[in-house]
Amino acid sequence: GHDRYSTSGGVDAWQPFGEEGERIVTAHNGNITNPLSFLNDIPLEERTILSSDTHVLHKALNAQPEESVEERIQKILPRVEGAYSLTIADRDTNSLYLIRDPSGFRPLHYAPLDNGNGYMAASESVAFIPFVRDATKVIEILPGQCIRIDADGVSEIPIDFPETKSAQCIFELVYLGGAASEIFNTNVHAFRRACGENLAEVDIEHGFIPDIIVPIRDSGAAATEGYSMKFIEHLARA
Repeated sequence: GHDRYSTSGGVDAWQPFGEEGERIVTAHNGNITNPLSFLNDIPLEERTILSSDTHVLHKALNAQPEESVEERIQKILPRVEGAYSLTIADRDTNSLYLIRDPSGFRPLHYAPLDNGNGYMAASESVAFIPFVRDATKVIEILPGQCIRIDADGVSEIPIDFPETKSAQCIFELVYLGGAASEIFNTNVHAFRRACGENLAEVDIEHGFIPDIIVPIRDSGAAATEGYSMKFIEHLARA
C-alpha cells in the first residue's frame, strides 16, 4: 500500500490501483508531470474516472491486454516525465516489477525476507527492519533500473530511457524520510544534524547568538540538536 503525500489527487487516490479484471496493480511514489499525454492510450469510457497522475499511468499500462507486462512497461515508461518509483504487480504471473525513474528522484529498495517467503520493496530502509535483519541484503534500485521478482528470483529488465541527468529530491532527507532510514546512501539523522551544524557555523561567523532554539516537528529535532551543540561548543570556548 502507499499513503501518498498529496501532490496529486485527493483522498480517493489511495494506492495501490488495481480493479477487478485488471492484470496490473500499481503503486507509485513521486509526481508525474505529463499525465495528460497518456489519455489517448486509455479507452474513452475510462477517462472520466481518473483520480491522479498515478491512476492515469495505471490505466495506460492496463490498456494493452494483448501485450506482456514487460512490453507495456518498456513502451510506456520511456514516455513518462517527472519523478517516480514504481511497484507493478502482474496478477497473471505473480511477478513484481520495481522501477525507478532515470533521474533517481525518489528512493526505492528491495530485499529478500528472512523467513524465505519472498521479497519486499519500500522507499526507506527503516521499513525492512522487522523483516530483514541483515541490512546488507537491502538493495537500492538504481536510477533507470527495472527489476523483476518472481518464483525464479531477481532479474533485470532493460528499458530504453532517454538520457537525463541524475537528480535526487533533497526533501526526502530534509523532511519526508524517517530519521533511522538510509536514503540515497545517506543516514537521514546524520544529514539533518549536519545541516544544523552548518547553519550554526554560518550564524556564528556573522555574530548571531540565538536566545532560544526550538525544534519544529520531529523532522527538525536532529537539525536542532546539531545547531545547538555547535553553539554550546562555541560559547564554551568563548
